[in-house]
Amino acid sequence: MPILNLRYTTRGGYTIVITSPTKSIGWNWMIDFCRSVKRSTMNTESVVELLGKVPLLQRLTSLSLKIIAQVVVFKRYERGDYVVRRDEEVEGVYFLLQGQAQVLGSADDSSEFLLKPFDFFGRGIFGNVYSADVVALSQLTCLLLMSHHCSLLDTNPISDPDQDLDTPCLVERILSLDPLDLTLFRGFTIPNAPTFGKVFGGQLVGQALAAATNTVESTKIVHNLHSYFLLVGDITIPILYEVNHLRDGNNFATRRVDARQKGKTIFILFASFQREQQGFDHQESNMPLMSPPETLVTREEMIERRMTDPLLPRDYRNKIAAEKILTWPIDIRFCEPSYYTEQTKSPPRLNYWFRARGKLSDDQALHRCVVAFASDLIFACIGLNPHRKKGMSAAALSLDHSLWFHRPLRADDWLLFVMVNPTSFQSRGLTTGEMFNRKGELVVSLTQEALLKEAGFSKIGKESMAESESEQELIDEGELEKMEWEVREMAKKIREYRKTLPDNLRNTLDSALSSSHSFFPSISSGSDPLPSSSQRLTIAPGTQDQDCEQKLIQLKETVSRNAANMPKVIKRVRECVERIHRLDSLGGRTIHPAFTRRRLN
Repeated sequence: MPILNLRYTTRGGYTIVITSPTKSIGWNWMIDFCRSVKRSTMNTESVVELLGKVPLLQRLTSLSLKIIAQVVVFKRYERGDYVVRRDEEVEGVYFLLQGQAQVLGSADDSSEFLLKPFDFFGRGIFGNVYSADVVALSQLTCLLLMSHHCSLLDTNPISDPDQDLDTPCLVERILSLDPLDLTLFRGFTIPNAPTFGKVFGGQLVGQALAAATNTVESTKIVHNLHSYFLLVGDITIPILYEVNHLRDGNNFATRRVDARQKGKTIFILFASFQREQQGFDHQESNMPLMSPPETLVTREEMIERRMTDPLLPRDYRNKIAAEKILTWPIDIRFCEPSYYTEQTKSPPRLNYWFRARGKLSDDQALHRCVVAFASDLIFACIGLNPHRKKGMSAAALSLDHSLWFHRPLRADDWLLFVMVNPTSFQSRGLTTGEMFNRKGELVVSLTQEALLKEAGFSKIGKESMAESESEQELIDEGELEKMEWEVREMAKKIREYRKTLPDNLRNTLDSALSSSHSFFPSISSGSDPLPSSSQRLTIAPGTQDQDCEQKLIQLKETVSRNAANMPKVIKRVRECVERIHRLDSLGGRTIHPAFTRRRLN
């Protein structure tokens, strides 16, 4: 049957393109076609409104949506028509407006691959072809953004690898330290640094190694380091690095670095330095055969491809489409792209090429600090791969991290990172890794032990994923006591303030607190502000008399006049109580093993 394409033009009209496998088109079909054109005709504002409901496009500005609305092509399909065919060259990205379509070729739950209005799909992860057949299950109306316009979807233009070599190196700025004394340095988390909600472990390793290197004579280069992560770092405040001289010999030097925030040690590093010496040379490890990095796409571009690949579950694609893609200071190229997600099991191994973005100086010490920084990216997470399942949320938190530098290297040239997790037991997983240069020489060996923690389960499609990694913070006992004390003290202040209110305003305050947060303790009862999770505040709603609004106004004025900090107090209590209940819901506190596990009475 004939296929019609309806293209909106910048002049406010439409360009109609009809393609037919036969030489003639019947008049009846032409009449039906004209009717469909009339039904499909929409102005730019209507198209923008529809596009704004597509998850992939909700991250774009209104100006970008208007431009896209002017260049998209309308497409209609009958039931049973193929929208795209597998291995067919990509035309662009499809946005469904009406009807449903099915992605064929997936062995997983078919409901995850049923496309409904405002769903989207495009090219696959393996290149400029579609990865699956997509068939219309009913009359289907789509908008097609052609390939040559797909750059409009980019929120962050993907960097040019050739230009990266000539730009200042971001990772070098991340590792820069302010010297405060001969053995005391200050580091910062700059805005463009990867953080993951807390100070990135690789940043701690790299900055601590840089601090230690600054206290050693330049003829000695680090050959191994061992580090321990004790507490989560705060990205909003500086980190102080104190270097201790443990040994200074003719050929070797040893340093210990303590990283501190708020007067507490959050990280410890031991590093050994050696003067260059001649000796034996052999290598048993062989670099696996992998595609050259020039033939692979960057991590950021791979994420963009995963957003539109129809062979990945719809909910997963919507989730990553809603997240902002940050360009890391390390260029990563995955050797073996796959369809695994955080909801599916996969082997506990990973291979990728990496290098620093930008040009580094020839200082070998700097290159080793950069490699130390990059070594913690995605390293601990592979221990979770065999245990992933649908509905599970989990986190991997580094406990210790060790590197051995075997040969000179360049961090701004491609290195192959080969990693595997041989075992996990009692919530701890061990990951080992090797780094090879392009000649196949083994330049670095690594090990890391991580805490692998299952956060909980959620009902897919009904509830959001439980407990993000940022809510799995490692906290010591002193922080817990401080937080619990804070809750009780603030609840005490609220109770004292409540006594100064008349009965009607007191009831209104109780109702407001009850409705605003289901976990908030009963202020009126004077009970402990940290009850069991089964206890809930149940207070009857306030009176419905005519002066109820006036009472609310008086309450607000009284709070503003006599307790200007009450909103902050209430907000802080809510946050603390919610956090404690979330920690309790894990079946025990997520406390670093170095501290005693304790529960609330």
